[in-house]
Amino acid sequence: MYDCWTFLHTGHIGDIIAFLPSFRKVGGKRLVIRDESWLAPMSGFRYDSLVPFIESQGIKIEFNQNPGQSIWDMSGWRKCYSDDITLLDAQARYVGAVPHDKLFEVNEPWIFVAPDPNTKEKVLFFRTERTRDPEFPWARALETYKDRALFIGTKEEHASFESEVGVISWYKTDNLLKVAEAIKGSTYCIGNQSSWYWLAAGMFHPFMLNYVNFGTHYISTLKNASYVKGSDVKFDPVLEFPEEKKPEKTLLFCTGFAQTPDIWETKYKTWFDYYTSSKLQFDKVLIIDDCSGSQPKFLPPESFETFNTRLGRPSILDYPGWYRSFLRAIKHAKENGFTRIVHIEADAYILSDRMIDFVNSIDIGWNAFWCFRHNFPESSLQIICKDQFESYEALANKSYSEYVGKVIENLIPFTGVHKNFTGDRYGDYQESIPANADYSCQTTPAMLKQFLHDKTLLQKF
Repeated sequence: MYDCWTFLHTGHIGDIIAFLPSFRKVGGKRLVIRDESWLAPMSGFRYDSLVPFIESQGIKIEFNQNPGQSIWDMSGWRKCYSDDITLLDAQARYVGAVPHDKLFEVNEPWIFVAPDPNTKEKVLFFRTERTRDPEFPWARALETYKDRALFIGTKEEHASFESEVGVISWYKTDNLLKVAEAIKGSTYCIGNQSSWYWLAAGMFHPFMLNYVNFGTHYISTLKNASYVKGSDVKFDPVLEFPEEKKPEKTLLFCTGFAQTPDIWETKYKTWFDYYTSSKLQFDKVLIIDDCSGSQPKFLPPESFETFNTRLGRPSILDYPGWYRSFLRAIKHAKENGFTRIVHIEADAYILSDRMIDFVNSIDIGWNAFWCFRHNFPESSLQIICKDQFESYEALANKSYSEYVGKVIENLIPFTGVHKNFTGDRYGDYQESIPANADYSCQTTPAMLKQFLHDKTLLQKF
């Protein structure tokens, strides 16, 4: 039994990636994948490869060959297919995300992943067996970028490339999420028509697509994108792509309540000292308090807000105090010109440099990480960028009665949920933080102190 936010899809990986902007626009929450009788099956390795990527985007997914009566059936989207519009536009028209005579406006990325550090400054090559252009100068491309070229694809595709073009290192990727992360970390991508293109397009990442069907892939708003066919292709050996974005003004905030004044000086000062001495980039710290009746001595007055009454948290699923404080942050951000909000609760700690670097790099979307213990997004660690401020305000404008009794983590409209970092609510079920943790939640000051002490000892050896 599925709800009205479930969509049945029978396309292949590229079709599904191209559907995601429309899926989000019409309020989709879950994808059900089914094989189509006249297409190569999605079940098996294709579906297994797709799952980690879709889940990383905050979308539920399952395979069901006989799903019954699903509310939104996308199996007929090819009725809107045409050689002069993209796969994205065809599906947008079919599902009603745009009128049948209009194109879907792609003005911002719709895919959010962490960059793979192993592909930094690399040029990625993709060449599948399908949609080959026999005149494309692969050998010249390889010669131009040979010192930083990596091939991504199957072993067979790599072997075919080396046999027909030249020697190139193969970079193994276990699933589609790993491909997306490799693209995100790289400088540039070159390839023929296949699912990699939709990943690169979805991230607005620089690429060169050797097309066969121009109209079904061309997106006019993509910058640093090149669509080519034939042998008359110019390769830029420098590959410099100047960024036009302005520096983000970032607010770091947590919600707060201190039953006694000494809690400010233990729990909250530990959090404040940790982040103000870390590599995390922000412009202001703010604690939004649920009427404690006292305030921290270590904070300047402009970094502390409180209310006249305490709402508290009567039960696990009744959290009016947290709800009010969490939603106050968007008002503060807009009134003070912030374009980015990093929400880290006072018992949540980002512990690894790689995760801090990732958080610093996020400039779009509403992002969270994953709570493995409870199998839902981790609400204690969120990065909310300006493009999602309207969604944040929409959340704030709803009555609290719509949330009480429900798991808030499943209601926040995250655009990206990142599961490729190690962390959990360790304080819920153990007394120490694992040495390999990238983050920890429900963390006591004693747990953090011990972790940092052990980390220092390890670094000495």
